[in-house]
Amino acid sequence: MQPSIELLKEIIVPYERLPLRIFYFHGKKSTIGYPLHTHRDAELLFCIHGSLDIKIKETTYHLKKEDYLYINPQEPHATICPVQNEILVLQISKDFISNISDDPNFRIENETMLEKEKRITKPERIKELLFQIYGHYSLKEEGYHLKIYSLIFELAYLLVREFKEIRHASIEISTLKHQTLVQDICHYIKNHYNESLTLNELSQQFAYTPQHIASLFQNYIGMTFLTYLNSIRIDKSLPLLINSDLSILQVSEACGFSSVKSFNKVFKTVYQLSPNQFRTLNSGH
Repeated sequence: MQPSIELLKEIIVPYERLPLRIFYFHGKKSTIGYPLHTHRDAELLFCIHGSLDIKIKETTYHLKKEDYLYINPQEPHATICPVQNEILVLQISKDFISNISDDPNFRIENETMLEKEKRITKPERIKELLFQIYGHYSLKEEGYHLKIYSLIFELAYLLVREFKEIRHASIEISTLKHQTLVQDICHYIKNHYNESLTLNELSQQFAYTPQHIASLFQNYIGMTFLTYLNSIRIDKSLPLLINSDLSILQVSEACGFSSVKSFNKVFKTVYQLSPNQFRTLNSGH
């Protein structure tokens, strides 16, 4: 019998007097990871051991030992552990991020972070700062939050200097408008995923053509509307498969799939397992 599949479990330290959360986790090798999701805040991942695959839009970034990757606020991403790993995570407050640049649409170019050809001025300093922030947070010596503030400002300075995304003003205005629209559409989908949603329905709801909405998903989320909708439905199906006695048919209906055949097909595409196999592996028997 195959070993049970363990989903990544994030233990998040609440905000205290600091503009960030810090946590550290061990991920176990798995064909499934954390499904497509977003954070209100920015996230900086640093691979201490092993590796981690992060999918942003159509690109999968392979973090190896001592690689780091910044994920912008509200940037949809998914993660998979190809091997056992140790990851240090900083979730940096969106409010703090908005104050470190005069640009209201400030973003970091995560696409360039893993390029070995990109010669940044102080590549090792960013890694040192991450460990120092974690070390001071763990020890919590008197005045530790002041020290962390100084370190996080230096880290922010390096990120802005080395990786700031350059965009023209006219593009920025259009981008902000579209990002807001995409967020509203995604929020609507998350509240209506168990209904029979179509591009035509979204078109009526948001007063844009189906073609325009379809292009927004490709350009800002990096996938089709249907792929995004199915990812939400599959994510919602996981606790029902693990924690309920509902039949596979009932789970598929509860999550908005048109048929159990469609549910099985999409689930297997995402996790390389059928819903029944997933349930069996996670049943604890």
